[in-house]
Amino acid sequence: MPSKTWNLRQINVGGTNPNRLWWDEDAAAAAATSVTGWNVRTTTTNYNTTGLSQGAEITGWGTTAIPNATAPTVDNSYAATAIYTPPTLLSSTDSISTLYEYNGVFPAGNWVFNFPVISVTLGATGSGAITMRVFKGVRSGTAWASVTQLTGALLQGTTISNLSTTVTQTTTVTWSAPEFRLNNEFLICKMGWRILTASGGNNADVVLRWGTGANMTSTNFKKRSYNTT
Repeated sequence: MPSKTWNLRQINVGGTNPNRLWWDEDAAAAAATSVTGWNVRTTTTNYNTTGLSQGAEITGWGTTAIPNATAPTVDNSYAATAIYTPPTLLSSTDSISTLYEYNGVFPAGNWVFNFPVISVTLGATGSGAITMRVFKGVRSGTAWASVTQLTGALLQGTTISNLSTTVTQTTTVTWSAPEFRLNNEFLICKMGWRILTASGGNNADVVLRWGTGANMTSTNFKKRSYNTT
């Protein structure tokens, strides 16, 4: 079978932070700005301490490389009021997962992740890049279970600089993936932002875009119609 492409999709699920992002194989929606991102301020220390927080723009910076190799966390604060309620959907606080599980094998080769970003409050006049790790896991009620990291090390995207509030730029991650198998499992991308050079204002921010241009593409997928170990 050919490679797969997932588009970044935002779904309003209600609750505390209603606008969450997922990877979806449906056709890409028109490009739009999410509410998920980072306030980069004038900071020179280079990793966001909490990686990513779905449905929010966060701050807090340090020198420890983020995201780390611990399993992604789940935030079910929307469960009582969601259009989609767990276990139909899981929303990871610090990551973006596929909307559905998969059963099959991806051969070794390059995966490509495109993350368009823009500033909303004030242009991020410095430079930076997406950082990420890829995991797989199964859904157990309202939590992830049997989570395994697929990336051997922290991945970093291409650098963007002098981001404005009117023009989108894209930071692209290329992952040289090993062959791996999914047994009715989800793919989960745990993400963060790395500052490479400081911006010029305390309101400078970097926010993820979704829809057209925001996607991940796999190697050729061999679908299985049965579970395997």
